[in-house]
Amino acid sequence: MNQAHRKPLSGAIILLSIVFSALGDAQTAATSNPPNPTPQPATSVPGPPKAEPAPPVSKSSAKTDSEKAQSPKPPVLSESGKAAAKLSEQWRAGTLHGQTPVTIDKVGRVQFPFGDSLPTVVCAPKGVCAIELEPGEKLRGDPHIGDSVRWHVELEYFGDATDGSETPVFIIKPDFGGLDTDLIVATNRRAYYIRLASDEKQYMPQVSFVYPLDEQKRMREIRDKNAAPPPPATGVSLASLFQPPPVPEDNAAQIQKAIRSMDFSFTVTANKKAERECLRPRAVYEVKSAGSTVIEMPSCVNVRNLPIVLVKEGSDYVKTNYRYTDGEFVIDQLIDSAVLRVGGNKGDIKNDVHIDRSAKEEARVR
Repeated sequence: MNQAHRKPLSGAIILLSIVFSALGDAQTAATSNPPNPTPQPATSVPGPPKAEPAPPVSKSSAKTDSEKAQSPKPPVLSESGKAAAKLSEQWRAGTLHGQTPVTIDKVGRVQFPFGDSLPTVVCAPKGVCAIELEPGEKLRGDPHIGDSVRWHVELEYFGDATDGSETPVFIIKPDFGGLDTDLIVATNRRAYYIRLASDEKQYMPQVSFVYPLDEQKRMREIRDKNAAPPPPATGVSLASLFQPPPVPEDNAAQIQKAIRSMDFSFTVTANKKAERECLRPRAVYEVKSAGSTVIEMPSCVNVRNLPIVLVKEGSDYVKTNYRYTDGEFVIDQLIDSAVLRVGGNKGDIKNDVHIDRSAKEEARVR
């Protein structure tokens, strides 16, 4: 090949090498600086599920398991236990023996019949309550109160200890109204069970008790008054320790005769005012062997203003011979009708206490 043909070929080769070198540099730049990618639509990431509102929880189901385990279960009572609890509830409510009227005396003491029901004493934070016991009673230990934090109890005495008139008085004061607790007091004669309630305005300044005696106790006292002391024992044998003490036939006959001659066939009629003033007798009976009639008055009667006794003769009530000893009017005759009147022969007739022989006894006597 000649020289003329070699020159154009070498030039073409040089031109191709320059083109390939430019293409290589462009590819290198493309790989080092990549073009901006096309924006893609954003994908949402799922979040936590929404909490649905909880259903309402009742109070009974709101207790935790620990609270349910700690709450006490009601006891399982037998039939006798249920009956005893029911009787106790009736006694506290005052419906077991019937409603006994609560009275008040002339000095303002509210008087509860002891033992008939659970007495409720109302006290106030701005005043004090005074609860009087029977004169001569002696306390056995300290009083017991259910709420000793919000109730304050103090013990005082009045009267003379030498003549048996010393009377214990409990001074009670609550911190505020709306309280309710129990007070138990033990003495040498009885045990007092008292409910204490507090009110902001109402309260009882003075409270005391009346102690009704049953028929058997009065008959035993009368029998003991008429009984003679037994003769002194001359000797003691083993057999005599298991036998009642001997009673002379004459004394036994007199006692039996006195008991058979006692007659309680009387009815007493009194209005509310007379009952509040303690004018209603506790018992009326006649002792036929002695030819006398006995009218036993309650312990709360005012001995400084005793009523007079008038006996019915014909259609009028007239004066008669009687005396007042140891809380009893003793009339020196057997009667069919009598009245207790305050203020003399022509006193307060509306508040007379009428004593009449019962209709059955009148029919039997006739």
